[in-house]
Amino acid sequence: MSPAHGHPSPGSASTNTDTCTCAGTDVGTGGPARRTEADLVTLDAALAARHAAGGADDTAFVDADIALHTAVVAAAHNPVLDDLFTQFAPVLREQLVGLFDIRAEDPNQGYDSHAALVRAVRDGDPEAAGRVLAAELEATRSRLLAD
Repeated sequence: MSPAHGHPSPGSASTNTDTCTCAGTDVGTGGPARRTEADLVTLDAALAARHAAGGADDTAFVDADIALHTAVVAAAHNPVLDDLFTQFAPVLREQLVGLFDIRAEDPNQGYDSHAALVRAVRDGDPEAAGRVLAAELEATRSRLLAD
């Protein structure tokens, strides 16, 4: 907590997931509406790289996961979100690297939800993208806060 304001400190799991949730609202609605064919190629490649990273160490897996989320954010074509995610991603990465002991049971933890997100963006379905993002962000938030 920030002693001056009684709020979570910058970089805390709570602050980071709240930031992600706010940003996810526009990504979920904007990505499917504004995505281009080039975005779809990038999303497909990022999803495939994330899947391939399931056989790698946790750091490589997190890097591939963040690369996929970066592609989803880029597909929204919102420069403010691009800048926000660029600033936010290193802190998120640091927190996630220590979290992925959950991959012991499933080396591609979260693949189905990430594939559903890419599919929603591809299909131009902002409601589906929003639902997938909300569920994924809540699951990640719960894991981070439990740590």
